[in-house]
Amino acid sequence: MKRILIYIATAVLAFVSCDALKENPDSFVRRENWYQTPIQCRTTLNSCYFDLHDICVPVGIFFAVEGVTDLFYTRYNHTDAQLDVSPAYCSTSQTVWNNCYQGIMKCNEAIWGIETLSNLEDDVKMPYAAEARAMRAYYYYYMLRIYGPVFMLGEDLASMESGDRERDTWDDCVNWVCNQLDEC
Repeated sequence: MKRILIYIATAVLAFVSCDALKENPDSFVRRENWYQTPIQCRTTLNSCYFDLHDICVPVGIFFAVEGVTDLFYTRYNHTDAQLDVSPAYCSTSQTVWNNCYQGIMKCNEAIWGIETLSNLEDDVKMPYAAEARAMRAYYYYYMLRIYGPVFMLGEDLASMESGDRERDTWDDCVNWVCNQLDEC
């Protein structure tokens, strides 16, 4: 009898609690409602810096550039395996590549949102957009240093997948980065 009462009480509580767990989609922050205050613009801009950590820490840019040269010294004789710079397993290079493009996508979102959705005055929002442009140019600069010419996303918000895209020429990449810095 006790078990039946417990089952009935559990069933009643489950049905009653379902209404309390329903989410109200109007309470979520939508893209259209963001970018309305300087704090929101700054928060989005701060996300552009996040991917720099994985690029600049020792497993990132340092190992990708210095770890494969004679300048790097370690007392171990299995350096390639230790640093993941083996041609068969290139996780360091993949990490730098992915994080740079993720940072670029975040910068693209910040630029687009600040310039198109923000109701702030131009003298307030334009420094945020300029900083995001500079960060995007910085990510491309890193990639140009390591990989040479890369494919440029431009203002694309959709995807960072390269697919069948050809790499842009060196001159096009450098000119695009310089133009972005000039716009800042």
